[in-house]
Amino acid sequence: MNNSVGRYRYVRIQSPDTDVFFILLRYTSRIPDTVLLFDIGAGNKKRLLDILAEAFTDEYCTALLGLHAFTGYNATSAFKGVCKVKPVKKL
Repeated sequence: MNNSVGRYRYVRIQSPDTDVFFILLRYTSRIPDTVLLFDIGAGNKKRLLDILAEAFTDEYCTALLGLHAFTGYNATSAFKGVCKVKPVKKL
């Protein structure tokens, strides 16, 4: 599909939830020629992150999404004795 027909060059997604970030990271590669910007935070801690999924393979982004689910969502810190840093380093 032509970029000028029915496509946006930039898409800004606002969510306080990091789960949304990992889902976006996983599926960004399926939206070619579009820059996804993730708007997170509030007040002076507000940030606009460019989701650079093309820097990673689809398999890596899928693994990150699974790793995020395994090591704990926002509501739970992690399984007992499992932090996020060690699994990410292994990945």
